[in-house]
Formats: sequence, structure tokens, C-alpha cells
Amino acid sequence: MVESYWLIGQQIVEHEQHGEARSDYGKGLLKALTVRLSTDFGKGFDERELRKMRQFYQTFQKRDTLRRELTWSHYRRLISVENEAARLWYMNDAAYTKGMTPLCTIILLLHLIHAAHAVGFHRGDGLAEQDEV
Repeated sequence: MVESYWLIGQQIVEHEQHGEARSDYGKGLLKALTVRLSTDFGKGFDERELRKMRQFYQTFQKRDTLRRELTWSHYRRLISVENEAARLWYMNDAAYTKGMTPLCTIILLLHLIHAAHAVGFHRGDGLAEQDEV
């Protein structure tokens, strides 16, 4: 599934958005894709997931860098880590231990909390998320 989600992210960025980080025509793109993919493949393709798939492709633009040992849940966490060296460390830790160790998970959460505060993000649940297309 990880590779499929990467390919969907690639399709969104390269073909639907013509290589741009975001589309010029707003949320309509993701809404249309949600309908199309849900009709063709069923559940799991809401706008939030499509944003994650797009971000996944933008974060890991070389498909060869994906680790087969990691699941979509791992990558959903990893795409939130902006520091490439830190992201690589978490990736390798998760791959070598067949999942994120409790210590790695704690460090990752602290890193994400620090990053959220650094950009001045404040929301009731403490989780950052991009809302725009």
C-alpha cells in the first residue's frame, strides 16, 4: 500500500498540479479526486488522506528511498518531520527495529511538539495539519 500511496501522491503533484506544491484552483481538486478514487477503489481516499499522500510524495520524491520495512502509519508520522537528518534517523530506527521503539516514538513526539511550537501553532489537540490544497 505504501508504494500505491506514493504513486497517488505523485499523480496529484505531477499531473493534477503540474509539479506545483499546491494547486491554483483550491480544494476542488482534492474533492474531485476523492469522489473519483472512492468510486473506483472504495474507502480510504478522503481529502485528508489525499493531502497526506501528496505530502508523502513531496517528502520522499525518490521512490527508491522508501523502506519496505515501514508501513503507511510510519510514513504518516515521518512526513511531519521537516529536518531531513532527523527523519532519516527515525526511518532507520523504525526499519531496523521492525517498528518504532518506545524511545524513538517519544523522541519523535517531542520533535513534532517542538516544531509545532516553533511555527507558532496552537490548536486544542496539539497536532499540526495543513488545511490548504
